[in-house]
Amino acid sequence: GGAQPNISQAVIKDHPIPLPPHPEQKRIVAKLDNLFAHLDELKARLQNIPTLLKQFRQAVLTQAVTGKLTEEWRGTEKISDLDDLVVVSVMKEVKDNVDPNEIAETNYIGLEHIESNGGLVGKGSSRDVKSTKTVFKSGDVLYGKLRPYLNKHIIAGFDGVCSTDILVYRNDNRFSTKYFNYWLNLDSNIQKINAEAKGINLPRVSASTIDGLSIPVPPIKEQEEIVHRLESLFAVAERIEASYTKLQEKIDHLPQAILSKAFRGELVEQDSNDEPAVA
Repeated sequence: GGAQPNISQAVIKDHPIPLPPHPEQKRIVAKLDNLFAHLDELKARLQNIPTLLKQFRQAVLTQAVTGKLTEEWRGTEKISDLDDLVVVSVMKEVKDNVDPNEIAETNYIGLEHIESNGGLVGKGSSRDVKSTKTVFKSGDVLYGKLRPYLNKHIIAGFDGVCSTDILVYRNDNRFSTKYFNYWLNLDSNIQKINAEAKGINLPRVSASTIDGLSIPVPPIKEQEEIVHRLESLFAVAERIEASYTKLQEKIDHLPQAILSKAFRGELVEQDSNDEPAVA
């Protein structure tokens, strides 16, 4: 069939099925039931890992912005307590808009190039886009204001222009840019931003909403220490996540591997005293 592929009963009836003796069939079924029950139990346990990793990341971020993550370090470095953890408005927004056809060819970043919760998945060319775009520089933080629940943001690693659905923030020397970028991943911030988004099908958040948020700002040296610790802890989480993904892939392939072994007669021991099954 073309649009609706199908198979006839005749083909199914002509397909040979390995038919061991009844006692062996029963042993195979019992073994399969036992193995698949263990697999289901393992899958249920593994399903908790993504949630636990998300909770871990959020707990670490919360400790980072409340000063708990570097509390012991702060005392060692002779930095005063949380008196230095002042709260100020976010980094300075850049509003340098240009017509891409009137400038030399450069890199272009659209929302499609940014992953949720951070990460770049490609880039385009300014020659391939039209209408006004926003200029950004290497080191700027780019934040997607369309569908803010996706939490799309990155630290640019090169100069270029971006969609006007992306807000551009530039370091004003009060922040470690990485510290600010991590702060955007806090669930409490994402919830506040989403609550202010306008529009049903294509919700957008205004620049004034982001600009109105406040961020705890320890001394720059402590911000750098926070970033160092976050990177180390998140690297551990990423290794666990990678191991989980590989294990999940193996488990997904196990049922077919087990069934193949069963129908080759390799899953249970064969007994010469078993009577052949009648086909």
